[in-house]
Amino acid sequence: MSASALNIRHESPGDEARIRAIYETAFATSAEADVVDSLRAESKPYVGLVAEDDGAIVGHLVLTEVVVETHAGRMTGLGLAPLGVDKQAQGKGVGSALVLAALDEARTHGSDFLVILGDPKFYTRFGFVQAAPALRWRSRDFDPYFMVYPLREGILEDLRGVVTYQPAIERM
Repeated sequence: MSASALNIRHESPGDEARIRAIYETAFATSAEADVVDSLRAESKPYVGLVAEDDGAIVGHLVLTEVVVETHAGRMTGLGLAPLGVDKQAQGKGVGSALVLAALDEARTHGSDFLVILGDPKFYTRFGFVQAAPALRWRSRDFDPYFMVYPLREGILEDLRGVVTYQPAIERM
């Protein structure tokens, strides 16, 4: 499998069982799979992207709205969470292809920024930068892993505050 052979598309009805299986095998618990199911049911907007290799779904990610209460008022952006790749497809460019597609999707939605809680070594390759101290999620404990991708020139100058994800993620 190569990243160029992947097909990235929007999640469709009927994909749910395979998507759930990806998260259940990619992570130690079913927590991420449960979050995806809850986000799908509760969040508007909800964008699910799948990566297919030869017609088989091998990866998935979710984009949902996040809110930042700033000194200038309420700002909204998108949060990328969660992202899962089938164990057999890990290390083969699936996650990278999904992140690049998510950045394109966020631009299409007209979002000003995208946030992620993840491995800085992976996400900084795409232009994500440390969000702290300007942006936080929950506590300083997450600062090393909490990153932001600016989608509008100058957005990081105004973006200050605590990020709130959709309830399904906040309940984790």
